[in-house]
Amino acid sequence: MTCFTLEGSKLQPLRRTEDALEVESVMDHRVEFVLRAQKQEATISQLCREYGVSRPTGYLWLHRYKEAGSLTALSEHSRRPLNSPRRTSAELEEQVLRLRDEKGWGARKLQTLLARSGVELPVRTIHRILHRAGRVWPQDERRAATRRFARAECNELWQMDFKGEYRVREGKCYPLTLLDDCSRYLVGLWPLEGTGARRVHEVLQVHFRAGGVPQAMLMDHGAPWYSMTNEHGLTWLSVWLIKQRVKLYYSGRATARSARDEDAIGSLYGRESAPLSRAG
Repeated sequence: MTCFTLEGSKLQPLRRTEDALEVESVMDHRVEFVLRAQKQEATISQLCREYGVSRPTGYLWLHRYKEAGSLTALSEHSRRPLNSPRRTSAELEEQVLRLRDEKGWGARKLQTLLARSGVELPVRTIHRILHRAGRVWPQDERRAATRRFARAECNELWQMDFKGEYRVREGKCYPLTLLDDCSRYLVGLWPLEGTGARRVHEVLQVHFRAGGVPQAMLMDHGAPWYSMTNEHGLTWLSVWLIKQRVKLYYSGRATARSARDEDAIGSLYGRESAPLSRAG
């Protein structure tokens, strides 16, 4: 904050060195405005014109000073409203964050999931909740594709995904799909009763033994193959896939793993378990 010295009857800012910029802060102007108004050096209208503020603003500064009896009352006040009746309740925010941690999905998918439980929230509101809570990262932002991602040969890359939630007579069905990236052939489809890792592991184990193991797999940032609770996004299911010599890719990332992650999980390719045969 600029210091002032009294020259005659008017406050003047102290001169700094010739190389320093003589910049007065907003607070400096308010203090000088109030002090000059108290000394009646000029009318309020004249002072407002001189300092480039409206008359209501000038009277507001004087009112704050007289009410508090201190120049510190002239500091900037928060413009945040005392009440925000349209703000999303803490309970709904907790529900959104819990689903984000559980599913790893973005705002659009979470909106659909919340609607099934009777909660209607705009996509923008859900995204703001995630952003405020630090659940959105730059690498999750969608980027324009720069090249065709399809592999040149079959079994180089399989895409694994759950295709929504469907109601059936027995309850709910979550179709798990495996798609070959080169041929676009659906190599696997299972109507699972949930999205848990145990059932996914069971069907993959049977399928790998019957048809072989792909070189790599592409998945989204969702359960049960991705976790937001650890630094590398690993779950026990993804660790098991790594042990089968399957390289993991996650959609929305520039590479399958950063160099740091490659070093961290490299030991998992060791002797803990015998990999299944490779698909040919």
